[in-house]
Amino acid sequence: MYTHQLQTEWLEHWVQYSKVIITDADVNAQTVTLLQLTGLETKNKAMSHHTDAGLMLALCQKLYGKSPEVWLCSIPAYIFEHGEGLSPQTAAYASKAACILLDFLQQG
Repeated sequence: MYTHQLQTEWLEHWVQYSKVIITDADVNAQTVTLLQLTGLETKNKAMSHHTDAGLMLALCQKLYGKSPEVWLCSIPAYIFEHGEGLSPQTAAYASKAACILLDFLQQG
């Protein structure tokens, strides 16, 4: 599933999976990172949107008594104007992120 920001309505879907990977265009990122979240990251540090991934993970655990592994892939982003496509810099980082995620998923 994809959208421009996280929504708490997804929690019922999250508990059906062992892993959830979130990609985020992040103005503060200097390079592509892939970090596992613990549910303690609830101060909107990791995400640039309104509901952060750590809060989603904590709510999943609290409401359903279980939660998947949640991984956050941050991708450096520079231009957020309306338009089509990515900036050349962000496109290069997105390609790098795709390689990192493919390797991650192939490892199990």
